[in-house]
Amino acid sequence: MSRLSRRSFLSLAAVAGAAACSAPEPASSGGGGPAPAGFPLTVDNAQRTLTFERPPERVVSLYPSMTELLIALGAGDRIVGQAGTSYSRPLEEYRARFDAIPVLSESEAATEPLLGVRPDLVVSDQEYHFDGKRLPRRDDLAAKRIQVYINQALYEPTKVAATVPDSFADITNLGRIFAAEAKAKELVDGFRARLSEVEGKLAAVAPVRAVLLTSYDKAIYAHAGGLYGDVLRRAGAKNLTEQSEIPPGNYYGQLSTELIARKNPDVVVYVFRDDQNRASTETELRQALGATAAGQANRFVPIAEASFGGGLRSAPAVASLAKALHPGAV
Repeated sequence: MSRLSRRSFLSLAAVAGAAACSAPEPASSGGGGPAPAGFPLTVDNAQRTLTFERPPERVVSLYPSMTELLIALGAGDRIVGQAGTSYSRPLEEYRARFDAIPVLSESEAATEPLLGVRPDLVVSDQEYHFDGKRLPRRDDLAAKRIQVYINQALYEPTKVAATVPDSFADITNLGRIFAAEAKAKELVDGFRARLSEVEGKLAAVAPVRAVLLTSYDKAIYAHAGGLYGDVLRRAGAKNLTEQSEIPPGNYYGQLSTELIARKNPDVVVYVFRDDQNRASTETELRQALGATAAGQANRFVPIAEASFGGGLRSAPAVASLAKALHPGAV
């Protein structure tokens, strides 16, 4: 299932864990030999302080966009397992290395397989995995000397306010953790330049009226806020879904097709996970919204779910979506 399944952060759990959040977690285990320059290293992440004596050697990634970011940083050979592979396919340039990584689960990881590969670091898209039911809580993993790094742009307490540039913090942090600062800087500088280029090209272009939708179990969800809303805005669209229509603290909410149709979008941008899901979602939306301006103009634009996972995806997604929305300008 996509990120639509992810639970809200529980305030009681946050209070109960406040004392644990203030102390550094145990350092990752590592092999022999001297540590690289810059280690021991501490990194602040998701209200925790992670401490590393050396770069992690056994990593599990729980989301494809995080997996391909690790590969891009030169840490692909350290990934001993991955999960969530059904949520999106990797970028073509990383496909061979991505496909060579053992798959613990095509959807959400389970405790036994994860512990079985003996990770010293788990890299995750969101915190909901670590609820003590799906996977052990972060404190319990820390007691086993397994640290957890959470995608900062998708962290529950702040995800609604996150922007594409905010997601670059993960590239920088993971670059430090894996002693790949130069590569991380190269990636971030390139993405900043790409965003600036798109902004310049769209400066004199009127935004198109659009909605950003996901279909799940025959229900339609509209997106506003967070990386979803920011990618859409930076690509030159006016989001017709108001933040007030979305449940507080979230970036999506279920809307009726009648309400969406009354908004009469000029473009329907829809999120997909794979080719099959892409085809079924477009068919469903064409049937429901065929009478809108978007339906009459045949403007249904697909965008991969991984585009909203930060990492290597969100900045390029702005550029590709802007080209689809404004083909004459970008």
